[in-house]
Amino acid sequence: MAIISNSEEAPRPNSKRFGREAVMQYLFSCEVKGEIPSAETFSNCYELICNEDQLAENRFTRKAKEFAVELYTQVELNRERIDALLVPRCEEGWGWDRISAVDRNIMRVAVAEMLCFDSIPDVVSINEAVEIGRDFSGSASGSFINGVLNRIMRELPPPEKRKE
Repeated sequence: MAIISNSEEAPRPNSKRFGREAVMQYLFSCEVKGEIPSAETFSNCYELICNEDQLAENRFTRKAKEFAVELYTQVELNRERIDALLVPRCEEGWGWDRISAVDRNIMRVAVAEMLCFDSIPDVVSINEAVEIGRDFSGSASGSFINGVLNRIMRELPPPEKRKE
């Protein structure tokens, strides 16, 4: 189930990165299989990813799962709003349907963070998305993701006004 990263040997830097990657992998899997995402299947997918990566139950995996569940929940609760921000910015240069499913879901995760996680600076969400894009999709993907997300960040109201 886990998507093989382009950087096989790179260690996972922190629990939030692992959580972001798990959410992206789950959303990607659902999109490719034509399945409707759900909290139950996300939990199963997260456990499968941990097993495939041979990660034992510990503080790291618990923190990552806690973050991943909250992030996944926000992506699903705000999917229409997230896609409404992403689609027009992607249509201008490339086209939403032409963007890889991996890149679409990386950007969904980043925009969910930007909208719903005040404690995470937008630039951190963007940088993480760029790095995940480079790892899972390639260097050109990272540049594309960076451009789209930076445009969205510049157009969003200040973080304290985004949940209105």
